[in-house]
Amino acid sequence: MSSHWRATLNEYVRMYNQFESRCSIDPLLPLLLDEQYKDMQYKRLYRIQDKKFNLQKNETRMKIIKLQSGYDRTEVDILLKRFFLYEGNYKKYEEERIEQQHIILKKQRGKWMIEKIDIPVPERKYCKNPPVTSSNPHINNQTSLFPYDKHSVPFINEQIFNRSSKKSYRYLRSKVKEYADVWWENPNPDFRSFNDDCTNFVSQCIYAGGASMNYTKSRASGWWYNSAREKDGWSFSWTVSQCLKNYLISNRNGLRAETVEDPRQLQIGDVIFYDWDGDSKFQHSAIVTDKDDNGMPLVNARTVNSKHRYWDYKDSYAWSERTKYSFCHIYDTI
Repeated sequence: MSSHWRATLNEYVRMYNQFESRCSIDPLLPLLLDEQYKDMQYKRLYRIQDKKFNLQKNETRMKIIKLQSGYDRTEVDILLKRFFLYEGNYKKYEEERIEQQHIILKKQRGKWMIEKIDIPVPERKYCKNPPVTSSNPHINNQTSLFPYDKHSVPFINEQIFNRSSKKSYRYLRSKVKEYADVWWENPNPDFRSFNDDCTNFVSQCIYAGGASMNYTKSRASGWWYNSAREKDGWSFSWTVSQCLKNYLISNRNGLRAETVEDPRQLQIGDVIFYDWDGDSKFQHSAIVTDKDDNGMPLVNARTVNSKHRYWDYKDSYAWSERTKYSFCHIYDTI
């Protein structure tokens, strides 16, 4: 029996892989009962339809992470690792991201159909204060498609640890990119990770670029992370998008940034903040790791783990017509 629902699930993943290239979900309709999902996908594909002209190749790999299977109903949680190859006028660039979906299948007249598809949108969470304990439900326990080997990849340059926050240093943008391209998929085990891990990841990338931590006695000020086994701690600016944005713009010494109007003004190592609802509450952050042929940023992020994703996030389920951005250019001397 299980082979039947698995066949439907496999067919869904195969068709889902083709959504961006076809800009259509029509081939999936005979298997899909979820009207809300249909409407959501139609709107999303309409937003990104221009991208299909540059898409040369795409692949999607699935991993089942949770399963409840019965006679005529199956619920399954899956991870999808997606790969896209785009070709511009002068170069090719690759994008990767990991998505999670909860799918309910039911047997109807002897045929397995997809009754409901739920896609978590953790980027939309607005966090005033970050989680503080390992028992907190926001701690990241997401299973990876490809487990990391802690000893096989580089960590932050240890020369940074003993730097004085009173001195100025060159912001090493190449080191930011290197770190972001290593740790976008799996969290660095030397840092605590969270389900809403985007700003924690961005802070790590900035730190890898040579920025000195600004230690204070208050979590509400400075920019710092203190690793002490079970008693580790961090400032709100290290883990909360709104707080990091405020810190970068308001800080007058060391790590600081200016806002710019055009995303093409950004460089590798700069940060984009996302306000999905246009209410000046920034819920998501991403680090610039590359540029396309038109000088537009490509970003890495965690939460919905992404590598070299197009900056505007119109392909995201978090995006809305009210979405606003804040483009923060970090100064070269920090």
